[in-house]
Amino acid sequence: MTSYAATVFKNNPDMAGYILVKGSPSCSYERVKRYNEKGKPLKSDAMGVFAAELRKHDPLLPMEEDGRLIDHCLRENFVSRVFAYYDWKQLVSSGRLLANQNDLPVDHMADNFIHLLMNALNTMAARKSHSNVLEHIRGYLKKQLGGEDKKALSYLIEQYRNEIVHLIVPLTMLRHHFKVHKNSYIDQQSFLHLYPEQLSLRNHL
Repeated sequence: MTSYAATVFKNNPDMAGYILVKGSPSCSYERVKRYNEKGKPLKSDAMGVFAAELRKHDPLLPMEEDGRLIDHCLRENFVSRVFAYYDWKQLVSSGRLLANQNDLPVDHMADNFIHLLMNALNTMAARKSHSNVLEHIRGYLKKQLGGEDKKALSYLIEQYRNEIVHLIVPLTMLRHHFKVHKNSYIDQQSFLHLYPEQLSLRNHL
């Protein structure tokens, strides 16, 4: 299993995520049962051998168990981490890193950034956090929209905040407005278009 994990990374250098088998002593991400020498169960607190080896090769690699991905929030969080990590790998491989403004070695600065980013993404965004982001983005339309459009957009964001509609509803309205009223700053952000629409990940949040 340990050698196979090395082979997986060798054959997939751009790998940005891995889905593991829940409950497997080799592949489970967490809560694997441990037994003593007599075969009696101890605790369910271990990581599968293969999963642990993947973690050694790449501590930042997003991993999740297949059974847990039934949960809409967990699935969206996992995919967001995969996309973020893949984009980062492409950025590093292309050499397009931020300018070094603090006289730090670029490699050191890049390593610090991706560790902070991936650790932050491990925490699932709450509805309140999403609502605050929606409100922030809405602020970039305050001079472009008329009174009725502003009210309609605020209403949808509030409906989402109160768990009446899913995230895709206010997002769709924001996308529409920014398609009409272009904004270079918003165009550089990924929140409105984080994944391919075919995944429908925000249709249930």
